[in-house]
Amino acid sequence: DKIFIASSDKDLMQYVDSKTAMLDTKAEKIFGAQEVFEKMGVHPHQIVDFLSLTGDVSDNIPGVKGVGPKTAGNLLKEFGGIDQLLEQKEKIKNEKLRLKITEQEEMIHLSKKLVTIITDLALGKELNDLAYKLTISSPLLDKLYFLGFKSIASRLRPMLDEGEGEKINEVEKVELIVEKIQQSEELKKIFKSNETLALYNVFQKEDFLSYELLESYLYDPKEEKSYEIVLSENFTSIEFMQALFSVTQELYLPNAKDEWIFWLPKGLHPNSMIMDLSQAHYNLDVSSNHSLETLASFYLDKDLSNSTGSEKAKAVFDIGFKLKEELQKENLHQLYLKIDNPITCILAKMELEGIYLSRDELEELSKSFHLQLELLEKEIESYNTKEEKVNLRSPKQMSNLLFEQLKLPIIKENKTGPSTDSEVLEALSKMQVHPISDLILKFRELDKILSTYVDSLPGLIHPRDGKIHTTFNQQVTATGRLSSEGPNLQNIPIRSENGRKVRKAFKAAAGHRLLSADYSQIELRILAHFSMDKVMVEAFQKGLDIHAQTAREIFELPGDAPITNEQRAVAKTVNFGLMYGQGSFGLAKTLGISRKMAKEYIERYFLRFAEVKGVLDTLKESCEKTGYAETLLGRKRFLPMITSSNHAEKAMAQRMAVNTPIQGTAADLIKMAMINIQQQIEKRKMKSVMLLQVHDELVFETPENEAQELEILVVKEMQDVYPLKVPLLVNVGVGENWFDLK
Repeated sequence: DKIFIASSDKDLMQYVDSKTAMLDTKAEKIFGAQEVFEKMGVHPHQIVDFLSLTGDVSDNIPGVKGVGPKTAGNLLKEFGGIDQLLEQKEKIKNEKLRLKITEQEEMIHLSKKLVTIITDLALGKELNDLAYKLTISSPLLDKLYFLGFKSIASRLRPMLDEGEGEKINEVEKVELIVEKIQQSEELKKIFKSNETLALYNVFQKEDFLSYELLESYLYDPKEEKSYEIVLSENFTSIEFMQALFSVTQELYLPNAKDEWIFWLPKGLHPNSMIMDLSQAHYNLDVSSNHSLETLASFYLDKDLSNSTGSEKAKAVFDIGFKLKEELQKENLHQLYLKIDNPITCILAKMELEGIYLSRDELEELSKSFHLQLELLEKEIESYNTKEEKVNLRSPKQMSNLLFEQLKLPIIKENKTGPSTDSEVLEALSKMQVHPISDLILKFRELDKILSTYVDSLPGLIHPRDGKIHTTFNQQVTATGRLSSEGPNLQNIPIRSENGRKVRKAFKAAAGHRLLSADYSQIELRILAHFSMDKVMVEAFQKGLDIHAQTAREIFELPGDAPITNEQRAVAKTVNFGLMYGQGSFGLAKTLGISRKMAKEYIERYFLRFAEVKGVLDTLKESCEKTGYAETLLGRKRFLPMITSSNHAEKAMAQRMAVNTPIQGTAADLIKMAMINIQQQIEKRKMKSVMLLQVHDELVFETPENEAQELEILVVKEMQDVYPLKVPLLVNVGVGENWFDLK
């Protein structure tokens, strides 16, 4: 029989042989001897020796300093094992490596002892003696709930009164009545009007722009029946949906965005209230998975993996009913109804609309960037004193060039030797010890922009419309912010000149313009609203530059003194850093100044903006009392670690307790603005469309003759979205491409 070790721990690879394999559940891969060799570069019987040379930080195995995986693999390939290597170390050709092995021989022996797993330890017990019998008690369940393990506690609760060692996931089988519906009239006959129904659909999703409905099931809680929808030429998916919408008052769905992606291209729009399970659960628990299968396990103690579509439709209702109760109990139902439910349709529209991307623009940019890379590579190579060309993408070779050939100062070291990461290169650049550090930084920036955007985005253009279609996620970030993927259009570079050039490829259609509306310093304005700090509120009310104002305070300058760009940049870093709980250590590192100076900046800041310090402390204290952080509109983020006795865990939770109300409120406000703007666009029957949301920025495509009307509309709705104590300010840009908007 084959033995499987369910683990991804490389230490255990020493056991792999013809009868034993490793099952990496995360990667969903089985590692036999060949797979171990392909991953590690050595055979399973050499794993102990391999780790004895490279070490393992996670297990505190020291290894040999300066020996990485490649070197260790080559040594074992040449000598076979550690014993042979140490016996013949004089045969190691590389003098520095030979010296390392010789000097650290004791460490190698210690590492081997630590890596080798003992298998012959006398336990004094039989295998049956080790069988564990789980005893469920109320204190155990209470502790699990307190620590946030709600799913586990829910699954264990049925065992509380049933004794020990019983199965957790026994699902009681209840016979479900299932009927078939094959015509619209049949559906309307069964369901009269104002019905509450649950819908479970199975889609073919190969083409994002045209989902195909493969299977559909309804559940009627009033009659406790499920219905299988039999689609045909005489009863199409569109006819079914139209009939369903005509009789439904409330519709329960596992994931409403999928439904909108299917409905919108077909002109379908339900008037019923939608209960979106995934979004409702996100409102209750931002840290969990929100799939139907996960929710069924948690709320119903059911495994849906072998369930029929009819059973899943019933599960959708049963879960949704419980979620609705929880939303109301936690005072989150209105947030769901007013913001998170209506924004789902808008996000689906934006995803389907997409944004034009110019292949020609990116091809020209690619040529230009590749030429710049070649020139940079030649210039960097000119400092190489060796015959062999340096691979600029190899940290090891770059380390050799910088610290062995050019003798630059070592800033920090990692396991394989001196580090060459961006932090090191930026430190060397500030020291102005050698021009090569700036050249490498430029090379890496261009290389990343090329590989991540310029050369990869064209492959994501949809062949049908020539556009890029991202996916906006409402249920990923913990603060309520939207995220974007496939591709991530919220991450298109803006800070560097070369990065901004990528935005030129994002264009408006012929006869149209792109319009960008961006909140100015919204998070600081929210902080001013929360704190009611007189200095900060007055600065925003008078339209003063808040960063210049902060610079005057921390640099102790008179009110009429000019502020340099450097001073303003420092003040901006202080403003945002302190707002999110950054201390003197973090601020000093960010600004590249002494910790003493950073501490002085912080003290001066809080001396002048006294109420800010008070509100930041209040947010932490409130979270400790309630167990959650809350935005202005009532969104909650539960933080059980806020009461942890572990200092690091508690400190992290405290930062989240400050970050969430501010960043989460900003996210809620722009979602509200999006809903209001979309309503106005539809009410006025405008042809302008919303394309992107990039945190505090909205991007639209508008016909040229609507641009002015859209600008006035968008600015009004964004600035008037909520009555803060300070005004919200919106900056607008209009142009043919995304680059021209800034």
